[in-house]
Amino acid sequence: MVLQLPLSPLSLLFLLSAGLLLATAAMTFVAGGTPEVRRWLLALMMADATWALTSVLQLEAASESVAFAATAVWLVTSGAAATLWFLFAVVYTGREPLVTRRRLAVLVAPLVVHVVAFATNPLHGASVSGFTASTRPVTTVVGFSYGPVYATATLYALLLTVVGTALVAETALRDPELYADPGRRATRRRRCRSPRYVTATPCCGPTCSPPARWWRARVDRSPSSRWRRAFSSSTGSGRSSTRTRRPGNCCRLRDWSAGSSSPSSRRRRRRSTRRARRQFGRTTGRSWRRWRPTSTTAGRTPVGP
Repeated sequence: MVLQLPLSPLSLLFLLSAGLLLATAAMTFVAGGTPEVRRWLLALMMADATWALTSVLQLEAASESVAFAATAVWLVTSGAAATLWFLFAVVYTGREPLVTRRRLAVLVAPLVVHVVAFATNPLHGASVSGFTASTRPVTTVVGFSYGPVYATATLYALLLTVVGTALVAETALRDPELYADPGRRATRRRRCRSPRYVTATPCCGPTCSPPARWWRARVDRSPSSRWRRAFSSSTGSGRSSTRTRRPGNCCRLRDWSAGSSSPSSRRRRRRSTRRARRQFGRTTGRSWRRWRPTSTTAGRTPVGP
């Protein structure tokens, strides 16, 4: 037999986890979303589900040879899960241009070397040493000592997991709309070069703060407000180099102030408008000087008497 029955409680827990991961992957496939993010998320969930199933195979192996083969497959799935988590974090946080075929090959190469070294371990012994599999009444316990290749690959997989988690956490703290709308978030990231809104325009200056965007997204849903937001989409920029390059080369702000009829909000709007005009006017003046004609007859054919 390949497996020993009945299954242990830990194996049942792994089976439950695999079922939940597959159900979540099916819901993600049906619900849709951003194609790039959905593709990597589905791959990550399938790798995690396969890792859970191979963990059951490792825990319930009936012999040492089956345990060795199950451990080799478990190494493949665990390395794939760590790599896919890192790639999903990179794509989900708006850094999908960094994922190229060459970088992907470099990223996966250490894990491929790790799996090949473990499969050919009897020839060189650089991966593990003292591999044993003891079958007990409850579960199968696999024991071995780490070699240099196994230890390096394990640290590498842990590093990928930590870096991916740090990317998601840093983006969640920096971008309050990370979980609001993946399609809009990806569009806004492609349009806006800067991670922050610095310049406030006269018509939507008070809405550049996260609380105003949060309130408007949950309250201001009327058709007139949507038309007003679409009509009044203005431009702002986050870097002086982008602002002075040419007019209009900046990101769009698609927000509108909620509760603009109160006296306090009108005062805030007037103050924000004055500040925005001072900053935006100077920027526009500098950028438009480059487009002004140098001569009064530029572009016209002078006609003599």
